[in-house]
Amino acid sequence: MLQYMPSIIMFVFTVAFAGVFLIPVTNIDFKKPVLQFYWRGFWIFLSMICAITGSANTLLLAKIPVAETAQAAEIAILMAFILFIVIAWFHLAGKAAWVGLTRFLHKSG
Repeated sequence: MLQYMPSIIMFVFTVAFAGVFLIPVTNIDFKKPVLQFYWRGFWIFLSMICAITGSANTLLLAKIPVAETAQAAEIAILMAFILFIVIAWFHLAGKAAWVGLTRFLHKSG
């Protein structure tokens, strides 16, 4: 049992930290569905990154060889996270610019 203690501790910390990242998802609600979607997506991605990294380290501590698979999963989820953030920024900035432009045109015309 003693040889599995580090992996058990790592598993508990992984579940705890991944759960902490989900607290803002449940506690804050936005009136706009687009903002709600991006807010939840941001925190869910952070939770998934934490879970994948923690589970890889848990399995490595248990002497299960998963380094290559875990690294590929981490790279994939990080790239998806970056893509999600960039698309969200362009989408929200575009919506704000469009609303500002239409208000300006209605006031001037």
